[in-house]
Amino acid sequence: MDRETKERFGLMVTMWAILIAVIIVLIVRLEMVNSRCKALETKQNEDMKIIHTRVTGLVGDLQYDINNCLDW
Repeated sequence: MDRETKERFGLMVTMWAILIAVIIVLIVRLEMVNSRCKALETKQNEDMKIIHTRVTGLVGDLQYDINNCLDW
């Protein structure tokens, strides 16, 4: 092979290596974002359960107070 062909081949190999590295980085970042979204979704579900429990308790307390006022 002449020098020009070797340089082109080397450049092509380098470009493919960079492309593969960029794809790998993007896949890793996507997986990190996906796991973070799942963690946030789990946290949101837990928070909603806590809020639901508290609101249910408040409703019960208000109903008890209303009944006491009506009886009074």
